[in-house]
Amino acid sequence: MNVLTDLQLGWIVGLIEGEGCIQLRKPARPNVTVASTDADVIEKLLILTGIGTTRTAKRKTKRNKQVYVWNVTKRDDAGRLLELILPHLCKRRNAKASKTISAWKSLLTRGTELTCKRGHPFSGRNLKIERNTDGSFRKRHCRECHNLRRRRVYRSCEYGQNIHT
Repeated sequence: MNVLTDLQLGWIVGLIEGEGCIQLRKPARPNVTVASTDADVIEKLLILTGIGTTRTAKRKTKRNKQVYVWNVTKRDDAGRLLELILPHLCKRRNAKASKTISAWKSLLTRGTELTCKRGHPFSGRNLKIERNTDGSFRKRHCRECHNLRRRRVYRSCEYGQNIHT
């Protein structure tokens, strides 16, 4: 993300506050979108921030004006943008941005040496170690995730009846 002056940051915050949308997509993927009928505004937003993409929307307004969209979908870019503008947002958008940032930060700790990719701890009975035939370490598994996968397969097999017979 580009370095911004206070005036540029204020303009971006005002635009996101007035025309923008802050979303939390699954799994914990922040998304910031601004839509406008002015192409130059969207281009300026892209140039100032240095992140995101622009496109022409398929839809038009009721008065048949073309809609242009700036979208930040990269998880880390959107998270850092939200952290930057958070103190300047009003109450409702601040709450949404705070929730989105906390979900993004929780995702950053997943998949580390201490947790699986879903955030379950690799400790005690939750850790299952898969070994090669010679006894050497191959892979570690999270028992919670393993059990979730088994339940999903069980449910898909017509209430547990074996469909492979």
